[in-house]
Amino acid sequence: MRGARLRVGGAADRASAVRGSGTGRCWGGDRPGTLVGVAAFGAVSTDYAGHDPVGGDIQPLVDLVDTTTILRAIDQLDDEHTVEVTVCTAHKAKGREWPRVRIADDFTPPPDSNEHDDKGQPLPGPVDDGEAGLAHVAVTRARNRLDIGGRAWINHHPDGSPA
Repeated sequence: MRGARLRVGGAADRASAVRGSGTGRCWGGDRPGTLVGVAAFGAVSTDYAGHDPVGGDIQPLVDLVDTTTILRAIDQLDDEHTVEVTVCTAHKAKGREWPRVRIADDFTPPPDSNEHDDKGQPLPGPVDDGEAGLAHVAVTRARNRLDIGGRAWINHHPDGSPA
């Protein structure tokens, strides 16, 4: 889809989070899992880099972050309803659907077990229930066409074979 207008899923959520008005699972903050917004990054990092004895080592990185440019780029993200391609995680896709869905290659098969088949090949380990649920969400987002791409390995896995 060369030249297609692209939206990275959750842009509205990301924009509010980056501005510091939302939270997400990223880095920083005063409790685990809190997203420190870009707007707050400058003040927090400059304060840490300038006043904490061990903070001086991050000053070159702080100087590289241009929060104004980042916020301007986020403001230019297109709305999902006006783009041709939406890229999002399976988590963000929950409850939504599209005419066509392509599953990315980040759904990896489970590691092999210690067991072997009659040809001496290792048998794949069981599919994790959480991963199976997430895969279900991902593959049921397509209304008309599904490219299972990164889930194609399931066709050769004992848990994915029809009985």
